[in-house]
Amino acid sequence: TMRLWIKNESRETVFGRFHATKRRNLRRADENGVICKIGNNPALMNDFYHLYTMTMHRLGTPPLAKKLFETLGEYVELEVAVAYVNQEPAAALVVVYDDAVAWNPYAASDRKYAETFANEAIYRDAIYRAMEKEKEIFDCGRSPYGGGTYQFKKKMGAQPVGLAILRHK
Repeated sequence: TMRLWIKNESRETVFGRFHATKRRNLRRADENGVICKIGNNPALMNDFYHLYTMTMHRLGTPPLAKKLFETLGEYVELEVAVAYVNQEPAAALVVVYDDAVAWNPYAASDRKYAETFANEAIYRDAIYRAMEKEKEIFDCGRSPYGGGTYQFKKKMGAQPVGLAILRHK
């Protein structure tokens, strides 16, 4: 998994840990008018789910049911973050909170908005939101070592943390 330690850090310190290209892309996202909204309401969930199903279909993976995400939010502290370009959902993610960790298990984006850097903006704002909630760690979720999502998350300041994989005999 890829984790970013955020306990007692300022936004400036965390922003400074982002790779130079990500900092430049985030400034471009702001210039492009990317607007991020974070909360737990049906409108944000609908926009996340639209992007999520689009992404899963693009990857050839059946999407999980929307009811799963809605029900999960009834039992754990969960927020949906959506980045908008011209009022259209461009990138989104789900963040689950516990005492110390803000965990991002699901993310999605519409590739037609790649040049707006909405994906970078949504991660930045979700990290900042976790800092506001005084979490110690922002867990960006699993990524294959060295792959594209690994590189994206590494450039957002996250470091790899090995996971123990248990198998029954």
